[in-house]
Amino acid sequence: MVKFKKAIGIIILLNLMIILFFSGCAQNEAEEDKLVFGYSTPSLQNSFWISVSSAMQESADEHGVELYLRDGASNTAKQAADIEDLIEQDVDVMLITPYDSLSLTPSIKEVNKAGIPLIIVDIGVKDPEIEYDCFIVTDNYRGGKLAAAWLAGYIKENEIQDPLVATIEAQLGAENARERHRGFVEVMGRNGIPVIEGYPADSLKDKAMIIMEDLLQTHPDITAVFGECDDMALGALQAIRQAQADTIVVGYDGNFAACEEIKKGSNLMADIDQRPEEMGRLAIEIGLKILNGEKFNKEIKINPVLIVRDNVDEFLNK
Repeated sequence: MVKFKKAIGIIILLNLMIILFFSGCAQNEAEEDKLVFGYSTPSLQNSFWISVSSAMQESADEHGVELYLRDGASNTAKQAADIEDLIEQDVDVMLITPYDSLSLTPSIKEVNKAGIPLIIVDIGVKDPEIEYDCFIVTDNYRGGKLAAAWLAGYIKENEIQDPLVATIEAQLGAENARERHRGFVEVMGRNGIPVIEGYPADSLKDKAMIIMEDLLQTHPDITAVFGECDDMALGALQAIRQAQADTIVVGYDGNFAACEEIKKGSNLMADIDQRPEEMGRLAIEIGLKILNGEKFNKEIKINPVLIVRDNVDEFLNK
């Protein structure tokens, strides 16, 4: 009887081991079958790219996609190495926001050579030989015009005499930033408002603050500054506060911190929302459409929206 019970026990144990073995295999197979997307972002020190990356991660989680995120830290050499690493990881879809539109061309071409589907997010590429499946971008030219139209209207409404405006620019090689700059300067020109150009702060808050300090020393009565991303607008605002100047700030991104400044009535009075959440969500969804053979537009332009005090609560509530 004891031997019989032992035999039964051994059989049960063996059955349990077999079940665990096959369930482990099934789990490994499920993990192997899970889609993996790679995203190379130019900088997670910039609040806009944090918003884009967060939205991507949310969308990836919703769709059961593994997202490998790499932070380029505003360094093209680091971002090139990140892209190479993601190629080696054999990701199913590659998502790239290049730091600028030229420097990463060789690395992006390696993605093409590896045959990995490619989505460019917001900062485009200039080399016509690069093949991408989709380009998701804000209509930056329109966004720059929106910012300038609001500022020109404000100057006219408040009867500001002899206005002078400056731009604090993102990295000069970033095509998206050049487009918003172009739109802004064109509208200012049509309204006869002079613009001081040529002050790039590389999308960095601290650098923008130093530039604004210099501008206020040279032009203490400067009317307004257009920070071509919110981190730079916030850096400029900090310098304006320290100098106790009246200079108006217009930002670009629609980030939470900028919206808070608008709500409390600071010198940062207007901003352009380029809808980073929409950008990040779409990047994952288009990646899935590529793999499923579904149709989509090769270029998707996201319409920017003007944020002022009258509608800022809508954006803060988001």
